[in-house]
Amino acid sequence: MQHDENTHIEVELKAAGVVVLNAEGDILLVREL
Repeated sequence: MQHDENTHIEVELKAAGVVVLNAEGDILLVREL
């Protein structure tokens, strides 16, 4: 499994709150807990 910049960013955001992605993997919503 490759860990590119986008994957790293997703992990960082998910760790900080809630990330909702659409089918293309674009970030639609980031909500802090």
